[in-house]
Amino acid sequence: MSDIMIAFILGIIEGLAEFSSISSTGHLIY
Repeated sequence: MSDIMIAFILGIIEGLAEFSSISSTGHLIY
């Protein structure tokens, strides 16, 4: 795998983790 693919996959995983944490705690804030 190329570095670009690895960075892309890591970005997706980080984005999903961030989105899930925001959606779980977002109900309390918004």
